[in-house]
Amino acid sequence: MSTIDFEKLGPQDKAKITDRVWWEELGLSPDNEVIQDPHWFQVITRSSPGLLANSVAKCEIDEADIDKRIQETIATYRKLGSAFHWVVAPSSRPRDVASRLTAAGMKLGGTSSGLIADPRKITVAPHAGVTVEPLTDKNLDEYVALISSDAFIEEHAVARHRKMVHHHLKEKGNLVSHFLARFEGKPAGIAQIRYHSGYAFIPGGRPEVKAQFTNHGVFSVLVAHLAADAVKKGFHVIANYAGKETAPLWLKLGFQKTCDYALYFWRPN
Repeated sequence: MSTIDFEKLGPQDKAKITDRVWWEELGLSPDNEVIQDPHWFQVITRSSPGLLANSVAKCEIDEADIDKRIQETIATYRKLGSAFHWVVAPSSRPRDVASRLTAAGMKLGGTSSGLIADPRKITVAPHAGVTVEPLTDKNLDEYVALISSDAFIEEHAVARHRKMVHHHLKEKGNLVSHFLARFEGKPAGIAQIRYHSGYAFIPGGRPEVKAQFTNHGVFSVLVAHLAADAVKKGFHVIANYAGKETAPLWLKLGFQKTCDYALYFWRPN
């Protein structure tokens, strides 16, 4: 896979990359049904009613048609009994789509900052007691045990995400790299990086670190390993999303903010 030259990217180019991730990344799972055209990208996952597994990731619809499209989309997920999220980007159209989603009954679930970096410029000092190892058959059980629910991953969806790690290890080793961090030998955190055309993406908004191991450098050491993996594979651009609590951590490590994304949620109950 060819890489994008980070040094040649302007602000709009960087924002276009973090836009692309929403639809290019969410269409990768083997159980996804994708509905797309140049102005629309939607994911339906019939095997999971989870909020993260179902989404509208791109919307550039004429003002005259948007209200009907919103109602049709909600009706689709209501029939399936599935929650879903709708990403509103600066590039979304019409420009007032957010207020139209609210009028249709969707709720603002939060905002994420698009982030981007040159992995060659990410350097982290070693932290005593922290070691990182790639995912293998030998540490697979320890890795998946650290996957837990959060605002996007409901408790019932955890099993699906654990299953996806098995799928990545068996079928997608060239496209996804997973790492397990230990603190003084104990499983402390996990992270992954996924490879697309020209750039890499760190999903989840952050490496997942167990609460008792925060403030020990686990987060930053995992990020350094993700960056090193990207460089090793010849990639010079890493994209990511982060909420207001974790975005400052990424900025300190050398990431740049591209723009903000609003995430609107709909649930069937």
